[in-house]
Amino acid sequence: MAALSARAARSLLALIAVVVAVTLAGCGGSDGTPAAAPGDDVAGVAETKALLDGIPQKQLALGSPKAPVTLVEVIDLQCPFCEMHQREVQPKIVKDFVRTGRLRIVLVPVSFLGDDSTRMEIVMLRLSQQAKAWDFANLVFWNHGQEGSGYATDGWLRRIVEAIPGTDSTAASTTPDKDILQAAQASKLIAERGMAKAGGAGTPFFTIGKTGDPIYDLTPILAGAPPDAYDVIAKPIKRVETGKAPEPLEAAPEDSSAQEAGDA
Repeated sequence: MAALSARAARSLLALIAVVVAVTLAGCGGSDGTPAAAPGDDVAGVAETKALLDGIPQKQLALGSPKAPVTLVEVIDLQCPFCEMHQREVQPKIVKDFVRTGRLRIVLVPVSFLGDDSTRMEIVMLRLSQQAKAWDFANLVFWNHGQEGSGYATDGWLRRIVEAIPGTDSTAASTTPDKDILQAAQASKLIAERGMAKAGGAGTPFFTIGKTGDPIYDLTPILAGAPPDAYDVIAKPIKRVETGKAPEPLEAAPEDSSAQEAGDA
């Protein structure tokens, strides 16, 4: 398992404060063929609508800004464990905690797994400016191809973006501007600082704290997608909303990480 460096660049701290103010206010498919191939329908459109309909989005955050608890989830959009969590666990978390106003989730994309991850991260960050980052991430996880196969082509990305109601199709561009580059640096720092606290970890990776606390300094609670992920996340949510400190993640697990492939 690859671990991010524990060293956090001081020069990015000022940047993260600015970006966060905006942001917060083995791997692979079975056959290498993305479900959203040209000529096919994009999968997961109805499921994405059911998951997100009526919930406020702002930048990378889902849920009311008045929610007392903030959960940060670091993802790689190629990671199958991130897909597993998003499709199997996230709907219940959203139903029980986000829709009820108890929790706000910030979905932070990073690109540990190569060029496809980078291209998808850029598009997700661009769509965050249209409050559609969660729609994009969910559809990506419903339309995964084989890791490292180059499936996240311009055409594939455009089809995913065009399946999201109300989006500007130019968001499918994978050419980052200054704002996107800054947001990507901020995402990396959030992941780096959180994983350093856990002694190294993979994706998905979760930190938690009170809404309004510095997003890059929350408490790590989970790495990976274990069968009891819902319970592992629900417990610290309840602790934080009652004023108690969450129990921190003591050590990174030995599997359930997208970064294993990055170490190969």
